[in-house]
Amino acid sequence: MPVAYQLLGRFFGPSRDALSVNTAWNGVTQVAPQLIGLITIPLLLRHLGLGGYGVWALANTVIVFGVSLDGGISSSAQRFYALHLSRHDVSLAARFTASLFALVGAATVVLYAFGPLISRVVLGIAHVPAHLTADAGFLMRNIGILIGLMLCSNILIGYLRASNRFRRIAISTVLAQLSLLVAIVVSANSLTVAKMFTLTLIQLVVLNAMLVPACLSHLLQVRARLLSRAEFKEFFSYAWRAQIMNASSLAILQTDAIFVAALLPIEELGLLAIGAQVASAVRTLPLFALPPLLSQITDAFGKDGLTSATETANRRNRTWLAIVPTYTVIAIATVAFGIRGWAGALLAASTVAVVLTMGNGLNLLTGVATAYVRAIGRPGLEARYAVVLVVGNLALSGPCTYFGGLAGAVWSTFAVQLAGVIYFYRIMARNVPAFDRGLGQLRPVRLLLVAGSAFGLGLFSLLLPPRSLLTLPCAVAAAGIPALVIVLIARKEGAQQFLS
Repeated sequence: MPVAYQLLGRFFGPSRDALSVNTAWNGVTQVAPQLIGLITIPLLLRHLGLGGYGVWALANTVIVFGVSLDGGISSSAQRFYALHLSRHDVSLAARFTASLFALVGAATVVLYAFGPLISRVVLGIAHVPAHLTADAGFLMRNIGILIGLMLCSNILIGYLRASNRFRRIAISTVLAQLSLLVAIVVSANSLTVAKMFTLTLIQLVVLNAMLVPACLSHLLQVRARLLSRAEFKEFFSYAWRAQIMNASSLAILQTDAIFVAALLPIEELGLLAIGAQVASAVRTLPLFALPPLLSQITDAFGKDGLTSATETANRRNRTWLAIVPTYTVIAIATVAFGIRGWAGALLAASTVAVVLTMGNGLNLLTGVATAYVRAIGRPGLEARYAVVLVVGNLALSGPCTYFGGLAGAVWSTFAVQLAGVIYFYRIMARNVPAFDRGLGQLRPVRLLLVAGSAFGLGLFSLLLPPRSLLTLPCAVAAAGIPALVIVLIARKEGAQQFLS
């Protein structure tokens, strides 16, 4: 870990001590669920079957919708906790916690009460095989409990982030994910879709049980007192804007799943879930660099104004756009051949993963730009970008899935992301012309050479059998070789000036 801290410190600059350490632990928190998710996919496919896995993927889609459409509570908690703690207002922080848990408790009760209705609606839309209907119904009737526990953990995590307790969050997340993996392995021979509810319940209980002691000094201050009307209005005014951003992420990740579940066999949803899991894991890696960058740009804006913030953002964006496209190309080659190594010869899942990784790569290009507009107090620009993604996905996903099947669903998402990025860069050019969009850092010829090399070397993995212990490492090595070459070229060109 110390070496990682030093490398992160070189990238993030002056405030490297706390910033680098927190970034590293935040990376662990983000990567652990993705890694465990990738490990469990072959196990779940083997013991649940593709249809059963599709039902579980459908349940996860409902959970993601429930957690994401929480009125902006989860994504706003950290900001308000940080604000209250910076002012040493223990009483207000306690009332804030009481109010959030009251909202989550009420939402959980409502979701559980409407469980039978949720079950009928979801099963009425999705094409669930008859032999899985009973298990799917049980899962949907009780899904409000899982959503409620997730929202509780999000509140606790928001408090710990505001307190710079990233290590505790990472440790808690890893242990909770490992508990799920162990439970799946131990009960593999008797695993059913209904049993996945119990295993996930255990995971969430472990997560909350690990987080509560870290927040105990704060939780002991909580009383049955809620926010005042004015305080709640201030929170709501911020939270609903955060909800717009959540909706855009939801549109990218889950709209396809809803239409695929409604229009195609449940096995197709299983294939979509496999490919989406891979693409999401690939997208996650660069993202945990953005919170520290947001802090750095905001710090520059607060101390020295817009010019300093713009200079900082421009410098970081040039580095970002020198790295992200190459990373995306190499990731596409890896997932194109690597899926055979752990999920078998599922061509449709590989295609889904490749197309969604391409779209996610486009979305990643805007990473520093979105951090910049938040830092300078122009979140409306990002919100407009989010609206385009939401409306575009809702408009295209249905008809494209109906006429083009699974391929139509994922290609429609790619088209929306491409249009969204173009739109965002146009409004950035009009509203904040001093921001360097960094498009000059894109090297098409180099990207084509990297892609050709990675795909050419990746073909050797096709000589190995599916689910072989060597297939996935072969695909990763094929992508790693051109990656190493690019790193050496970048060093020779003096790209390290951006890391000083």
